[in-house]
Amino acid sequence: MSVIKTISPNFLRSVLADNFDVGVLVSDADRRKELANIELEEIDVLINRLNDVKGYVKDAQEERRREAMGTLKNFLSETGLFSSVEELLAVVTGGELVDEMLKAKKASERKSSSSNNKSFTVVIGQKSYSVVNKQIPAGLRDSEAYQTLIKSRPEMESVENLLREYSTDYQEAYPYNAIWNGKEFHMNTRGKPNGTAMKYFEEFKKKDKSGKEERELLQAFKTKVSEDFTNKK
Repeated sequence: MSVIKTISPNFLRSVLADNFDVGVLVSDADRRKELANIELEEIDVLINRLNDVKGYVKDAQEERRREAMGTLKNFLSETGLFSSVEELLAVVTGGELVDEMLKAKKASERKSSSSNNKSFTVVIGQKSYSVVNKQIPAGLRDSEAYQTLIKSRPEMESVENLLREYSTDYQEAYPYNAIWNGKEFHMNTRGKPNGTAMKYFEEFKKKDKSGKEERELLQAFKTKVSEDFTNKK
């Protein structure tokens, strides 16, 4: 687990101050010395930890919002005074708040649909972690459960292997649909093949004697592994 030793509480208090100015960190000889003694890698560790926390904060806020909405809906159902939360808010605010809510909802939906980020939940050691764009978060990477796992099974350092075995939503999003030399894997129908598929493709190329161009070979490989998987069933 990464340890932060050179970033002091005094430094963090300065950064968290409401009137923070980076110049404060070099305002005198002692502060400049303190800044120079900080390991840059520890700043990266701190940033990674905060990014991990950010995801949990977002989830907690969303869960809190759902709880509040559920409580409000139950109250409305019991009283029978309003048919929906939107109707209640429209009466209270003259419709302005509802319009703002609808605009925010549409903006959020547009942002969500246009985002290319892919997030999957990994469960290890009875804890869940979000892996975004196949980047292992610091919280997972530094956990005792993960460190123990990769010591006994080094192949789990590959994020694809990790997701394949410990992420249910990844397994559902990318089910096995191909087989090579008795090993099942997922072959993308579009775009660049994943790391596992490319590894097997390299093996396929070494055995091929047709002299075809790589694009043609890749298509032949896709066809073969897909058909072999279907025939296996």
